Amino acid sequence: MPDPKPRAIALSDFIGRDRAGQFLAARIYDLIHHDLIPLEAAEQTVCQAVAAGDPWTLADAGQLWTLRPDSDREQLPAQLYVVRRTGAEILAEDEHGQQAMLGLTILSAYDLDHWYWAR
Repeated sequence: MPDPKPRAIALSDFIGRDRAGQFLAARIYDLIHHDLIPLEAAEQTVCQAVAAGDPWTLADAGQLWTLRPDSDREQLPAQLYVVRRTGAEILAEDEHGQQAMLGLTILSAYDLDHWYWAR
């Protein structure tokens, strides 16, 4: 069974307009300079990924992700707090305080609920 579809989000609702702009600019910069994608394509790719709730683009330290109710994964924690992101992995803490390094793909069963921006 495919993963349930994540809900659409507005990044500025989580971290404000200025910080959302900073975050988006950093992701666009990564695509331009690391993946050699032209500016317009990078902007479109990042904006579509963020609007779709894509964890590969969104996942960052300080975020709380909640398991979607329509998820069929009974063995997953109800919530994951992202302590740190390292490439394709996150150090996450569950609602019981247990920490583990996890692949970003786990967040495909979750929705971003809160973002504690402390930078």
